[in-house]
Amino acid sequence: MTSHDTAPAIRRPFRPRAIAALALALGIVVGAGAPALAHDPVATTNPADGSEITTAPAVFSVTTAQPMLDLSGDGAGFGLQVTDAAGLFYGDGCITVEGATLSMPATLGGPGVYTMVFQYISSDGHTTSGSVSFTYAPTDASTASPGSPTPPTCGVPVATPSASPSATATAEPTPSAAPTDSGATGAEGGDGESSTVLAIVGGLGALLAVAAVVIALVVRRRASTTE
Repeated sequence: MTSHDTAPAIRRPFRPRAIAALALALGIVVGAGAPALAHDPVATTNPADGSEITTAPAVFSVTTAQPMLDLSGDGAGFGLQVTDAAGLFYGDGCITVEGATLSMPATLGGPGVYTMVFQYISSDGHTTSGSVSFTYAPTDASTASPGSPTPPTCGVPVATPSASPSATATAEPTPSAAPTDSGATGAEGGDGESSTVLAIVGGLGALLAVAAVVIALVVRRRASTTE
């Protein structure tokens, strides 16, 4: 009986060790996955998502919960673009990363819905991107800035659509064409009228000549008959 009582006691110490090993393994897995969940979320944007603004802001901006990671110091890996419903771009393309804020000087065109797309590097080194939309409804006669068909580049003048110059070039030949056609038509009408007048005058002259010959013959016959 004594030998049977001591056998189970030898197996009990192995169970706590197995549990400790499993807990350690789970801790390693959870610790490895923690950095992936540490991306810095967006705290605020200017303009705010879904907002309606009546005046153009000084800057477009995105602010996160923690300072952004700009290792190069020149904004590499960061981006900010604003477009209207027609796909035209606004702003000058000069972005600034300062602490937890990414910004760019703002410009806007006419009233309507705009979309701001952004990309930044979180403090944990992960690249994060997103977008917000807002409505621009100015209440005064604000001057609309021209949109660019391509994303603006910092320091490069904004390209404007070329529709207006081409329309002007097409309209230029119209005024000069009308006088040329009118003059040609007038010249042809004058030549036709002159020819008609000359023909009539010539016909009348021939008739008068014939009448004169007939009258002369009649007079001669009467004179000979009287004698």
